[in-house]
Amino acid sequence: MPHYFFPHYYQNSFWFFGLIPLVINLLFWGVLVWAIVSLLGFRSHPEPKSGEEERNDHPNRYLEIVKERYAKGEINKREYDALRKELS
Repeated sequence: MPHYFFPHYYQNSFWFFGLIPLVINLLFWGVLVWAIVSLLGFRSHPEPKSGEEERNDHPNRYLEIVKERYAKGEINKREYDALRKELS
């Protein structure tokens, strides 16, 4: 049945108007999927810790390093005592 507003010779020239809703629909779903994946990706990767937080997590770590260096002979007794006082 022919359309009354557009004669038959115009109907083939307006086929691209059917693509506009398709493109809008694909863009909508694409943005929605991208947003969900981005949010899940950011939540699965924790933020890196700052130096202060790292020191609070392992307060004795640096003291252990100083003890190992002293045991290996890399530092002498005076340096060991100074570093131990500074880290305590």
